[in-house]
Amino acid sequence: MSEQSTGPRRAALVEISAFHTDTRYRLVRMGGLGWSPMSAHEFEDSVRAAFPDIDLEDPAQVDWSDRPWQWPR
Repeated sequence: MSEQSTGPRRAALVEISAFHTDTRYRLVRMGGLGWSPMSAHEFEDSVRAAFPDIDLEDPAQVDWSDRPWQWPR
């Protein structure tokens, strides 16, 4: 018999809220702690400071609600 995980799905280390055209920012939550507004310029530096070895392209680690890598202007 093979082992399978039956527990709840583990949340991504970084979550990015839905894209809204009425602001310059997207809300980002790191490590499940609160949401912070971030611009495209702040995003990668902040995430890498918190999680130096994160793979930003891995959806299991970084969960985009919609429009990955797009930021309001």
